[in-house]
Formats: sequence, C-alpha cells, structure tokens
Amino acid sequence: MRVCKRQMKGKIVFALLLAMLVTLVWPVSSYADELGDGTAADTVEKDAENGSDESVDAGDDSVPETEDEPESEDKDEAETDGKDSEPEESGNQSDVQTDELEEKVSGSKKELEQNESKMDSKLELASVVLDKNGQKIKKGEKLEITIGVANESDVELPESGKVIFAAAASDECEPVEVTLTLGEDFKYHGSLTTEDMYPCEWYIDYIKIGQVWTNNEFPDKGTDPYYVYIYDGDTYDDSAFDVNIVFSALDEKGNYYTVGEVKKENVQRRQSLKEVGVIFPEMKSDYEGLTQIGWKEEGGRIEVTENTQFFELSKHSGTVNIIAQYDKSFIRARYIYPGRRVDRLFLFEQGEVFGNILKQIKKFVPDDFSEEYSFIEWEPDILPYKEDEVIPEKETEHLVVLKAKVAEGTWIQIVREYYDQTGKWFTEREAMLAEEGLTVYGGYGLAAKSEQPPSYEGLRFKGWFPGIIWNGNDPVKNGEGFLVMATYENCLVRYLINTGDEEKIFCQVAEKGETVTALTEFEGLGEVTWKEGKAPDETFVVNNNMTFSGSAEVIKKPAEPSKPSNPSTPSGSTSGSTSGDIKYPDKAVSVVIEEINSSTPGQTVQLNMNSWTSVPTEILQAAKGKDVNVVLLMDGYSWTINGKDIQTIYNRDRTDLKVTKNTNNIPGSTVTAVAGDNPSLQISLAHEGDFGFKATLSIGVGSEHAGKYGNLYYHDKNGKLVFIDAGQIDSEGNVSLVFSHASDYLLVISDQAMSQINVPENLKPAGTNQNGAASAVNTNSNVTTRSPKTGDYTAVYPWLLLCAAAAGYTMVYSSRRKRVQK
Repeated sequence: MRVCKRQMKGKIVFALLLAMLVTLVWPVSSYADELGDGTAADTVEKDAENGSDESVDAGDDSVPETEDEPESEDKDEAETDGKDSEPEESGNQSDVQTDELEEKVSGSKKELEQNESKMDSKLELASVVLDKNGQKIKKGEKLEITIGVANESDVELPESGKVIFAAAASDECEPVEVTLTLGEDFKYHGSLTTEDMYPCEWYIDYIKIGQVWTNNEFPDKGTDPYYVYIYDGDTYDDSAFDVNIVFSALDEKGNYYTVGEVKKENVQRRQSLKEVGVIFPEMKSDYEGLTQIGWKEEGGRIEVTENTQFFELSKHSGTVNIIAQYDKSFIRARYIYPGRRVDRLFLFEQGEVFGNILKQIKKFVPDDFSEEYSFIEWEPDILPYKEDEVIPEKETEHLVVLKAKVAEGTWIQIVREYYDQTGKWFTEREAMLAEEGLTVYGGYGLAAKSEQPPSYEGLRFKGWFPGIIWNGNDPVKNGEGFLVMATYENCLVRYLINTGDEEKIFCQVAEKGETVTALTEFEGLGEVTWKEGKAPDETFVVNNNMTFSGSAEVIKKPAEPSKPSNPSTPSGSTSGSTSGDIKYPDKAVSVVIEEINSSTPGQTVQLNMNSWTSVPTEILQAAKGKDVNVVLLMDGYSWTINGKDIQTIYNRDRTDLKVTKNTNNIPGSTVTAVAGDNPSLQISLAHEGDFGFKATLSIGVGSEHAGKYGNLYYHDKNGKLVFIDAGQIDSEGNVSLVFSHASDYLLVISDQAMSQINVPENLKPAGTNQNGAASAVNTNSNVTTRSPKTGDYTAVYPWLLLCAAAAGYTMVYSSRRKRVQK
C-alpha cells in the first residue's frame, strides 16, 4: 500500500533518458531571399463584421473556445476566431493554480499473460459491493470489498485481482491498491485498512480481474459510485474548487456561441448543479432543422442535467464547457476554396450510410466563388468514414473537409496573421496559382516576403514567422495554406471586455522588460469581472504580448468606438519576480550559481526545489554552454538540464517547470483511440511556449509498470496527436523523456514501444509517417514546430533555408487580385 506524499517527503527518485525535440527560434523574414520568390495575387481579407461564417486562416478553428470542437483538418487549412489564436501569453503573472488530479495507476497485466490460453473475453464484471459505501468512517476502520464476475463461458477464473482506490484530494495522496482473492463463493474478496490514508473522499477508480479491466464508470451506476469519506477526528479535506460554467449552442449559421455563463466558488465534489444554484439557459434552436433537447458535456461523454454532479464534469478549478444537445446528428462540411472557407451542416438520421451524405455535400457550390477561377469539383481532404460505412449511432457530430479543384491548376493560400490598427488579431489570405514543382519551402518563402501589415499605433513590426513546416521538399498540394504570423520589436497588452453584444478591445503598448500598471477603468463600461486565469496584476512586467479577458456591462451608449488607451509609462524594471522573490529551502540561488561556475565537465549540480517549480534565469545563464547537469528535484518528479542544451535565454525572470498530472485537456475519445485499454496519463506543463533549452523530465508512473514503456504524444492545436518519444519504465516506476516546450501531453503505458503508427489516420497531422513527426524532429533539424499553447514558433534553421534555395524553386505565378474585407 502506498501512503500520502506528505509522509514521503524527500523520497524523490529521478532517472535520465535523453530523447528528442530540439527547437530554435529564428526570424524567417531574415531569410526570405533564400526561401524563394513569388508575386502577390488574389489578396482576400475577411471582414469580421460581414456575418460570414467562414474563416481565412491556416491553423485553428473559428468557433468560440467554448464550442464542442470537431477534430480539425491538417495543417494546410486552419482558422482563427480572431481573439484566441494569437501567439501570446495568457496574461496571468502568478503560477498556474490548478489542483493536480490523482495519478491513475492501473496495475500489471501479468495475470492476463499467464492465463491467456485459459481466459475468454466473455468474463465480465457482474457486481461490486463496498461495505459502508457512501458513508463517513473513522480513520483506521477496515473496509470489505466483494467483486462478482459473470463467467458465461465457464472458463477457469484467475486466483487474484486488484482494486485501486483514488483520493479526491489527489494532490495530497497517491492511489491505494487492494489485492483481491478468489473465494469459495467464486467471488473476489479484499480488505482495505484506512489507518494510513489521508482524510478525504476515497473512491474505487479501477478494478482488474483477468481480462476484466474497468475504470471508474460502471454500467447503470454512473461515475465513481463506490466511495467513502474518511475522517481523522474532525479533520477532513473536502477538495472544494472554483468553476466557471460556459453554455454554448449553435447559431443560425451552424457555429457555436456562448448563451450563458455562471461562476461558482467553493464547489463540493459531489454537489449537483442544482444544489449550487446553477440555472440553465433557455434552450436554443437557432439552426433550421435542429431542435435542442438538452445539454451535454463538451466531449459528448455524458448528458448534463441539473442533477449532474460537478466531479463528472471537472475535478479541479477551471472552465467547464457545456454544449447544446440536439434531436438529430449532423455532419459539418468545411469547404476550402480560393480566398474563402465556409462551413455548412448536413443533418441525417441514425443508420445513414456515409456515402449518401457525401454525395449531397459535394453538390454545394458557394455563391461567392471567385470569378477568376473555374470550379470543377470538390476534392475530399478529410473523411471520417468510408463511403459504404454506416455512421455509428453513438456519434452526433462529424467533420468533412473538402478543397476546390479549379481548371486553372493548383492553387495555394498565403495566410498572414497580425495585430491590426484596433488591436484585433487579424487574418488575411492571399490566393494564387502555382506552376508544377513549387515546394512547401517555396510556399513559405513567398509568405515570408510579404509586405509589412498595418499595425496598432506604436507597435513596431519586426518580421514574419512561419507556421508548422511538414515535408518542406514536397511539392505543394492543391489548396495548401502557408501561415506566417507577425512578430514585433515591442509588445501589445490587450484587455478584451465582453459586453454581451460585442467585444471591446483596450490596449497598451510596452517595451520588452517594462513594468506596466494595469488599466482599471474602461470607457463606457462598468466594473469588469475577469475570467479565471485572465486577470491582470496591479503591476506586471511585460516580456511578450499579453491578453486579459473579462466581461462588463455597458453603462452608457457609445457613440463611436473609442480609440484604445495609450501605452502606459514604465514604472520600473524587469529585475525581480512579479510574484515576489523566489526562495529555495535547499540552497540559495547564489550558491547554485557558484557550484555551476566551479563545476568540472560532466558534473551534476542538484537543487531540491521542494514546493517551488520555477527555475531562475540566473541559473540558466550560469549553466549555458557548460557540460554540467542541473538537476531540479520537485514534488514527485525531477528535471535535468545540461548547460550545452541551453540554446536561448529569454528575457524573463524565471521558467515555470511545474508539471500537472492527470489533467483533462485532451478529449476522452482521442485518448481511447490511441491508448485503447492501456493505462494512460495526461500531463500539462505550466510554462507557456518554448523553453529555449532541452530538459529531461523524470516522472513516476507506478512501479507496477516497471519494464513497460511510457509513450509520449503531444496534443496539437488542431486536436491531432504527434508521437514524441518512448522510454522504458525503470524498476521504481519512473520514465524519463525530453521536452523543449510546454504543451498538453498524453502518456500511454504499453508492453511494447509505440509510435505514430498507433495514431488513427483522423488524428494524424498532415505529412506524418509511421515514425511520426516527432521522429523527424529528433533526426532532422529541418523540421520546425509551433509550441501548441502559445503560438510561439521554433526556427527554420539558416542552413536549411540555404539548402532549400539551392534546390531551386523559383516559379512563375499567374496572379489575380481581389480584396474582400475580413
């Protein structure tokens, strides 16, 4: 039995296993000449005010962040909602305050291997009996567990099994495992002694008997139905959290929009929405042919009613997205054509053959198709099913992506994103024809040579950075998009205030390193309620573009949109942390720096971080270029940074290396598609964007998995999974993997090492092979990647660009011009 981490302080084991993913940042605009030539043509901009339901970007999705987002298409086409896809920090200067969820350790499968010849797949879980279920008990009491199985095939039953209990206060305690023994009644029995267990709610999280391996969702019983409240005298951790609930529904054009938002504080885990006073918005049926019949969790896992308990939606503070449930299923068809992109919904009844719907989808021709091109037909780019396949009943929304084929030849899109004169993150698209032979690098070369865009007053344009580059030497594909994003010498601080009818933007321009006083009054608006994690500190240091988001009521009718506020006056320097000086109980920063400076090649300098997770920039500066391993021991994991792997020291006080395990940012359907029945773990890194160095994370996944493999995938901004690395788990249950930027990751535990081949086709980014995009990153520095969280970009190496130029891709382009406001 494993006990609370509080009783195991100091026992932190780390292991080193160098892996992959080296990324650098380099302004592509500096190498535009090497990237290639092209003429501007068909510049098309989308006016945000024209009511169009299409986007003109090349990477994200244009629906609100609260929508039930379908799996988006490959990197060739993406979209932006104009406010959430910009490459900037979140605006919160404090460390990320999320409760670490329980580590779901699921045990070994040795019994399955030993009994494989005897067992049959029809062995099923029949009953679970936990005495004192749902009751308050005193610490030290014993609990009895009885598990029954349905043995339809009358096979020989395994002699033992296991039950794993998890704590609701998961940041305090590790799971507890109970061994089950087969009794004469052909049921499995076990006892749980609670003497060493932390005082909080404990629930059955996993049960394994032979091939029966179930998680915390039980048929006809709901989620986490077996639990007890353990009290230590009057001491009890209720694991309360704050939550922001956002309700969304489809508008008349088929896009999700927010119809209600409720914030609740100090919510108890098993309280229902009704018990805390959540009032559901009026049902919306704005889209013709669809009638709303209820609400569901964003991922579609469960129907949401007033009796739904909070732990079914979230187990930690943050935002919960609830979307409308409709009486019919629908397919979202995404049409991509020169200068435009539009979505349409096609409704269907259950049991429909996909090919029948696809025929209807292909008949559509948009009214605004450019007169400069002769439309031939739609070429499918993403299809969720085969044409003769019946669409599964359980699925309610699907995405089909098609690109226009035109008589004039292959066409491509140059997509530019930048802050416009109002402070809005603006997307501009330029379509052009390309002769046969143009490469992907050539397309990005054209994009990098784009002219300087109009900018917010005082913001100094620096150059263009590219989007993700896959298979740069390949010829361009029809309809392929080449995304570049504007970078600036100074920074823009934005305050996005939602009034209910519109979103107002107020801005400050600041130099990098300035200390800025936050705006507190906004013309025409009342008091602002800031979103969770989006509130500004009274003063803060600006090192990157920043956005703060909130809502307020209009207190007077505005005449004309007011000009955003002038840049603030610096009130200090960047020295020191915005949240106070960092103190390390183990040793002072100056001592660590002295040890680094006096170290010999290959030496290790260790720092026990205890509860702190941010490494000061001074330590990185001291180690840079030296063959010294800086080991940072944290709470349950460790980081190792070799000075020779530090490439860039960014202008920031510190780098937050906090790791949050068992997050829930990746949809369950995506996890299941890759992990199957294998145990898995979602982790998120607190830092936003590129580290500027490689760092090896050693993290515990449970000693029962020793000898197996931890397989790391990152969840990109389009909802795709990219294989990063596989490391073998050591005897103490630790696996070591290399990171260079922050993101949301999925760690799958398996008997054999996995790769990109284990990712279903609909979850693979375009251009990946069986080894995965990440393998290319490990072995070929030509590949560039974009940090999924913040939109930061890693570099196109100079030598790569020179090689691309040497390959020769100067082409003749036919150009046509047409402008439409976004």
